[in-house]
Amino acid sequence: CIRDSIGEIETLDEVGEAREEAVVRRIVLVESDGRIAGRLLEAMAMAGFDVRHAPNAALAEEIAAAWPPSAVVRRPDDKNAADLATRLEVAAVVIEDPDAPESPALLVENLSALGRGNRSA
Repeated sequence: CIRDSIGEIETLDEVGEAREEAVVRRIVLVESDGRIAGRLLEAMAMAGFDVRHAPNAALAEEIAAAWPPSAVVRRPDDKNAADLATRLEVAAVVIEDPDAPESPALLVENLSALGRGNRSA
């Protein structure tokens, strides 16, 4: 058994099933606000996603060169991050209001939908 960050005990089988469900997607988060990035990174990591953070698209591109992502998470007004996702030929997941309390949960839900093959999440 292991103890997760919320303090609940799970068996290793349950953890393995949860990770398989997330399809271990590699995500690059492009977010300049460190406070927001921290909340989103934590939610994605707890959901089983492998995540890297860049404060801007230029650094995200450097990360992607060494560590190819499955998706780029960005703000709606970040054209550079949108262009990066297009060049990498990966999904771009847009966070409409990263300050909203429900944003981390909505982000994980959208990324999980991508993991199930839904490219329109």
